[in-house]
Amino acid sequence: MESLVLLFGCLGIGVLFRQTRLLPENAYLSLNGLIIYAALPALILHKIPLIPFSAEMVYPIAMPWLVFGLAIPFFILLGKRLKWSRQSTGCLILCCGLGNTSFIGIPVMQLLWGEAGVQVAILADQPGSFAALATAGILVASYFSGGQATPGELAGRVLRFPPFLAFMLALLLMLIDGQIPEPFTFTLARLGSLVVPLALVSVGLQLSPSAPGKDLPKLAWGLGFKLILAPFIIYVLYILMLDQHSLLGKGSVMEAAMGPMITAAIVATNFKLDPPLVGRVVGIGIPLSFGSLFFWYMLLSFGG
Repeated sequence: MESLVLLFGCLGIGVLFRQTRLLPENAYLSLNGLIIYAALPALILHKIPLIPFSAEMVYPIAMPWLVFGLAIPFFILLGKRLKWSRQSTGCLILCCGLGNTSFIGIPVMQLLWGEAGVQVAILADQPGSFAALATAGILVASYFSGGQATPGELAGRVLRFPPFLAFMLALLLMLIDGQIPEPFTFTLARLGSLVVPLALVSVGLQLSPSAPGKDLPKLAWGLGFKLILAPFIIYVLYILMLDQHSLLGKGSVMEAAMGPMITAAIVATNFKLDPPLVGRVVGIGIPLSFGSLFFWYMLLSFGG
């Protein structure tokens, strides 16, 4: 119950701040900066070295790559059939091919499975969603906007991203069974504990659902893929075919069902991939995702 209150309470605070304009319109950018440059790297360094190494870790890491790989041909073929613009097709590939595995994923996984759920969320997020966005995602954005991205630019974006650097360091510590000194673990734990409330407030600040209008068919296909088809594919592959009923398997299905990725939406907007559609996908998709997540959690609890 406490986690549920935290989840919707912090989201509500963000929405309240947006509606009352108690904070500047772009205040979420400052919160995102604090999360990305301090809180999330601290959380990663604190949690990842504690995960027992196993081959099953590949499941949450591979999930975002599988979903994004399926989203590319799915939306390209659909876009050609329905005569969408290149920008709209690129928008849906980015925003609906990648999930919100950190800002929503970490709080939800903590609510459902505690600290073990947070560890699964980090695995799905850093070497999964973020790495896919920083490499294949940038290539897709560049292609559909008519631009180009060099290998050097792609490498630079990854290496300059603090959470990814923290993940690589944490992975090294885990592999060599290294230990972070106690005074540092205390600091990392306190900084890392800020991720959940700050991320939820940030998402609340950014939620601004608007009437879909002429974008309704695009939204229906995009969110149908993100909230229904993608987790269904991962459920069939991981749970039914590979018999992965562990937390790593079930958590992968839940992470696949997360709403559209906010960072991917920022990239899509920067590349001018139909910005109005980007706003609607995120603003409508994230609230809808809570219903989708409830459905998949019930299915995993009673049928998985």
